[in-house]
Amino acid sequence: MYHVFGPLGFYSTFGVLILVFEFLRRRHGLYDFLFFFNVTFFVYYVLAPIHLIVGGSDFSALPLVFERFLTHGADRQYLIVGALCLVCYVAIVTGFSLAAGGHSRRMRIEWPSPRIFAMLSVAFLFVGLLAILIYTRAYGGVAPAIINAALIRSGLETSDSSVVFLKHFIPFVNSAALLALVLALTQTGRAARGWLFAFSISLLAVIFGALLLGSRRGLIIFALACYFTVALIHERRYLAPAAVLAVGGGVMLIFGDQFFLGLRGGDDDVFSRLSTVVAQGAQAAYQGVWLGLTLPFLEAVGVINQHEGMPRWFADVPLSIVSLVPERLLPFERPAMLVELSTPMLTGYEKDWIAGVPPGLVGFFWYSGGLSGLPLGGLLFGVAGGLLERFLRPMGGSGRVGVLPYVLVGFTWAYFTRSGDPSLLVNERFHWLALVVLLVMVGRRIPAIVRDSGHPGTDAAAGLVPTDATR
Repeated sequence: MYHVFGPLGFYSTFGVLILVFEFLRRRHGLYDFLFFFNVTFFVYYVLAPIHLIVGGSDFSALPLVFERFLTHGADRQYLIVGALCLVCYVAIVTGFSLAAGGHSRRMRIEWPSPRIFAMLSVAFLFVGLLAILIYTRAYGGVAPAIINAALIRSGLETSDSSVVFLKHFIPFVNSAALLALVLALTQTGRAARGWLFAFSISLLAVIFGALLLGSRRGLIIFALACYFTVALIHERRYLAPAAVLAVGGGVMLIFGDQFFLGLRGGDDDVFSRLSTVVAQGAQAAYQGVWLGLTLPFLEAVGVINQHEGMPRWFADVPLSIVSLVPERLLPFERPAMLVELSTPMLTGYEKDWIAGVPPGLVGFFWYSGGLSGLPLGGLLFGVAGGLLERFLRPMGGSGRVGVLPYVLVGFTWAYFTRSGDPSLLVNERFHWLALVVLLVMVGRRIPAIVRDSGHPGTDAAAGLVPTDATR
């Protein structure tokens, strides 16, 4: 009984504490950075280990880690790793609270005319479509690129072309679509209808880009960004769309990989693979959803138990910028990225043979400083999130374009919990980061001292709501 009840009781208590804290704390608006983080951390480091404790190896996508550390003496491992996750969580919340509260000198933004945003949206769409055109030629055309998307993503299919790095620019169509959506919601009349049409066109490009990249997760994240952007602009929770999004995301997690793998045809075509998943029943489908969600916790278990090298002292943060440059163009040998070290440790295979497996947030802190890296990394990560929240919060009020950078940065910060690899974060969210930088650059920055009261009316009282000329 203790084997199950001890760890199960710990994680259940941990989860209740997170929920109570989230329910009782004072939020800065309908959703804020810490909300995004609490939800993400709760799923990956509370619900995920509970599923592993109750369901066992059926919920594990890392059999090597599970067999080594969570089969014999599993209760001890669950409790030790859980305690370390708790240390990380407390450090992150502490750092965030210290950095995000109190008086602050912040920048409010006066946005230029909608014409500037139209130019930005068109520019992002053009860059994304151009990247699609050149990228597909490197793999012999659109059809071969889509058919082999799953193999290309996992590294089993490669190209010697020097333009393959343009895949990082394909998601620029996502940024174009999000910008069009925000302007459709903040304009009126014909302008709103025009932007809604532009969003529809960009949405087709988003779906096409996801097919090329074999990215089910990219579509889910894009849909979440759309939902939270709309909710914050209107300052309203949309429960029905949220439920549809949850169901749709689950379907994507269950069938997405099988769909992309089945595009190659043969005996294991799309229909055969999807039929097999359906025939396995609801229990197997439920397990399929959680196979990906338990990864960060399993990664933490594997890294904490196996990494004994020198601490990296967060060197992976500046190295993430280098990862954007193709290795053949660098004048020096690129240091090994974190995912290249964690993949063989966690799977037994080199990254060249399978899709990379990052260390997750807790694993990243352990790589960076061992036991001391957990509270130190958590504190720094929390401070970074708090400062970003503090700076971007004035741009996130109702009815403003500033909602978009607030949502994108907040979601990116919280989602780092999933990968824990700065290079993956920069590569996967490069299109968002580029959009945020450009939005802040085109806005007129005005210093303002604002007291953080935590109420939605704060920005309006401080004169932060835009005039009709800047809407």
